[in-house]
Amino acid sequence: AADRFSLRSTRFNSIGLGFTLDSLDVLLLFHAAFSTIQYRVLLKITEEEFSGPPLNVILELILDYMLCMYAGLAVLGNFQSILSDSEEKQAPTEVPEWNNIFKDSTLPLVVNIGC
Repeated sequence: AADRFSLRSTRFNSIGLGFTLDSLDVLLLFHAAFSTIQYRVLLKITEEEFSGPPLNVILELILDYMLCMYAGLAVLGNFQSILSDSEEKQAPTEVPEWNNIFKDSTLPLVVNIGC
C-alpha cells in the first residue's frame, strides 16, 4: 500500500510540475507578443521599417518551445499502450451453447433498431 501511495504522489507531483511549466509557457508567449508589439511601437516613433522581431524575442520563443516540449513529453512520464494486444491482458472466452441462447435456431434473427 505504501508503494501505491508513493506512486500516486509522484504522479500528482509530475502533473503539477507539467501544469506549472505549461503556465510558464503561456506567460512567456504573452511576454514575447508584448515585446514584439512594444518594439513595433518604438519603430513607428523612430520612423524605422519593421523587418522582423528582435533577437531576444526569437530566443524567448525558442526557449518557450523547448520548455513546452519538455512539459508535454518528459514530465508526464512514459506512454502506455491502450490496446490489449498482449496475451497476458486477454481473458479467454468460452464459446456459448447456442441451443441454450436461442430456442429455435432455424428462425431468423430479428434486431429491433427502435423505429
